[in-house]
Amino acid sequence: MRRMRNENLEIKNKILNNDYDRFGALERLPLPNEARDFVKNRLKISNNVQKLILVEDLGNYKVYIQFPGKKSEFDFIVWRFSPILDPDLKIPTHVDLGEIFL
Repeated sequence: MRRMRNENLEIKNKILNNDYDRFGALERLPLPNEARDFVKNRLKISNNVQKLILVEDLGNYKVYIQFPGKKSEFDFIVWRFSPILDPDLKIPTHVDLGEIFL
């Protein structure tokens, strides 16, 4: 639990300091045989680089994807940040996301 709280603080600091990447809409999704090169070259994501990317910005509700940059039980982690919700930063459930996007 302590590790997760520290990670939350690290992610929250990155968000508050605008220390993340932004990617706009893609012109097309890569084909399956192009996916690895796309992730490595276009998104600059690799196994040894930690990265936080803003993927949705709805004003007071933002969705980020974190790539841990090290061996982890997850390939990536989805975070939502909203200064008007409690808690302001969390790993959203499908219900959380559904309430915003549906």
